[in-house]
Amino acid sequence: MWTAYCERRVRLGYCIDDFTDPWKKAPVLLLLHAAMGSARRYYAWVPPLSRHYPVVRMDLRGHGSSEIRPPIASSPSIGW
Repeated sequence: MWTAYCERRVRLGYCIDDFTDPWKKAPVLLLLHAAMGSARRYYAWVPPLSRHYPVVRMDLRGHGSSEIRPPIASSPSIGW
């Protein structure tokens, strides 16, 4: 599983599975799970799909290997 960072340095986990022919252009297929899921949910789909498409499986924030967004500072902690 790889990681990328989005706003406020929140870590997002994702996998890229690509077994397409390198000399052919293929559209990228993004598999994004529903709530309470993980990118591992699509593990069985990888072999048939990744031969024809580069497959990106991503975890939503707070799911799988992605982090939960840190809390936003409230006004009392800012000093107002």
